[in-house]
Amino acid sequence: MKITNLILITAIFTVTAITSFAADPVGTIVSLTGKATATAQNGESRNLELKSPVLLNDRIKTDAAASLQIMFLDDSVVSQGEKSEMTIDEYVYNPKVKADNKCTLNLTKGAFRAITARITALNPDRFKVKTRMATIGIRGCELAFTVSQTSENIYVLSLPDGKSINVTINPDTAAGMNLTGVVNKEAAIEILQAGTMIAIQEGEGITQRFITPQEAVDLIEQLTAPDGPAGNPPPPPDENTSAIIETVVSEITDLANQELLEDIQQDILTELQNLPPETVETAETILEEVISTAASLEYTQLGTGTDWEWGVWALPAQPPQMADFIGHAVLTPGDVASLSIGLQRFLMEGPNTATAAIIKYGGSSYYVDGNCTAQVMIGMGSGNSWQVVGSAMDTGESISLNYLFEGSIVGGVLVADPIAGGNYTLTGIGPGYTEADINTQTISANLTGTGSVNPPTGIIGHFTITHDGGATIVTGGFGADLGGMP
Repeated sequence: MKITNLILITAIFTVTAITSFAADPVGTIVSLTGKATATAQNGESRNLELKSPVLLNDRIKTDAAASLQIMFLDDSVVSQGEKSEMTIDEYVYNPKVKADNKCTLNLTKGAFRAITARITALNPDRFKVKTRMATIGIRGCELAFTVSQTSENIYVLSLPDGKSINVTINPDTAAGMNLTGVVNKEAAIEILQAGTMIAIQEGEGITQRFITPQEAVDLIEQLTAPDGPAGNPPPPPDENTSAIIETVVSEITDLANQELLEDIQQDILTELQNLPPETVETAETILEEVISTAASLEYTQLGTGTDWEWGVWALPAQPPQMADFIGHAVLTPGDVASLSIGLQRFLMEGPNTATAAIIKYGGSSYYVDGNCTAQVMIGMGSGNSWQVVGSAMDTGESISLNYLFEGSIVGGVLVADPIAGGNYTLTGIGPGYTEADINTQTISANLTGTGSVNPPTGIIGHFTITHDGGATIVTGGFGADLGGMP
């Protein structure tokens, strides 16, 4: 792992423009390491320098060991790592007419970081990032992206309350994926929580989970220039740099302990010791954005199963912010696939169960928990399926969540079906909701156990369901031991 030079923005300025034509600057290079070029729509290419203007329809490319930052007219900032390519397809900044404002960036390859500003405040639905596989609608936040030929990752680093990220899978990409239970009918998924990552794998599907500290470090690596400008090796760290290093390492160490990722601590310490001050400050800034919430949250275990546990995350003296179900021995897709085609067939049902969720409605959060029943049928090569039925209430028993999630087991992966009629109710919140009121649903499940021969010991999963266009959010999980006879 190698973390290297990224120059922070030190110039702060404000420019007002009405409409940007192809020859009008839409932004300025405010940080540059190594070699980068801009190719205009007519094919003419120019070398970029610090303070170079960036124009509409420019295709921005960075060489190996290069990185840059662009500040746009509305103060949005885009960072671009080495060997990356981006085109500015649309850009209009007009503070006098809200409807005119728009920005579309087309990311071809590489690593990027975007911090949106005034355009998303003026016209929230018109700031978009496009890739080959997806279109991402940004409504005021900070994101990072890694784009390659076969995979694309979207990292939500910062997302203010009430804002959201919409990821729509492009039709050609969606046609080759199994998206059942992951996205809505428009092949779209709504991200409502910072610290979330969406991974799109061509020909396979989409996964959604939390960003790990290791991924935060990898983002820094990809958004910086590996060797710095030719002939200018990084200077040795001074006392101020050493103090910053200690702070960063301490923060990462705290989070690594929480997430059982102690193995990355020494690597981080070793790499940061040889960096110049501005790079360490950048590392500190990016990492703080990712880990600040996690570092403040406290985890309380509330129950266990054979190979899993569950609990809640909360700020000190505050209600739960997240319900988490953790598998200590999660079966790999290979193990599950082997069980699916094995000569034994297992019909398993679950005692020792739990389910819990956080419901966000009207600016407030409500916590509910309860029990669930689970059933898994696996083996003999066909008819492999799973089902979880859950019921949860708040302490006053005025809010009630009831659901039935089910699906098939395909290629070693538990795939969720769309929630069927009569299989979902949420009462005691607003007008009350059923499956007919669901805007988006994301349901994931995994089996726990000891390998590809023995029957699974349990099932755990997580779900996010939205109503009212994303204003009402239900996010939680479930867990159950599995027992039974072949």
